[in-house]
Amino acid sequence: MKRLFVILFVLLTATRICVAVPIDTLFAGMPNRLLPLLNLDNRLDCLDLYNGKMNAEVTNLFGERSRLTVKTADYLRVELSAASRMELKLLSMGNDTVIGRIHTVLTPAADSRVEFFTTAWKPCGTVHVVPPKENDFWVRPDTVTEARFEELRRAAGLAWVEAVFSSMGDTLTYSLSLDNVRSDWREEMRSCVRPVTYSWDGTKFVH
Repeated sequence: MKRLFVILFVLLTATRICVAVPIDTLFAGMPNRLLPLLNLDNRLDCLDLYNGKMNAEVTNLFGERSRLTVKTADYLRVELSAASRMELKLLSMGNDTVIGRIHTVLTPAADSRVEFFTTAWKPCGTVHVVPPKENDFWVRPDTVTEARFEELRRAAGLAWVEAVFSSMGDTLTYSLSLDNVRSDWREEMRSCVRPVTYSWDGTKFVH
């Protein structure tokens, strides 16, 4: 019955009837171009399993395992494969709802793309976020000399930036990914970087 309810909502939104759309329906009704690994049956199976408090894992269209790991009234996270994940976040904007979507590729280091859509899955041109610059992540602690700090920054190389939505509040956090740097320097580098968090104010993310 719950699966039929979701399918009916997908059909309603496809015909642009104005309804308050739950996150289950938005996930099920995502265009294939945005979620090519999971077809409608895969998505509905994930939802049925998760809502039934079972392991929400399915075999995706590439023959790999995908798993719905977190779902609240306004947040959803899917581990698409060992190399990627996706998050959805519903954001209130007046009488409307904006969908935030993050797709993160995890190799060679976590790197994220953040996009915003209407509930009809059209690009939302009124909402965007300017990600932090590389300098915004680096803060030298007193325990690290200036020379060593600059050495660590150079050794970090190309900046790979990971973004995550909060499942508990309307925030978006960017972090500098260090998975691809030499392991014997990684902990010291982590003492020199900080995450950058933006908060949703009803129309945009502000820092």
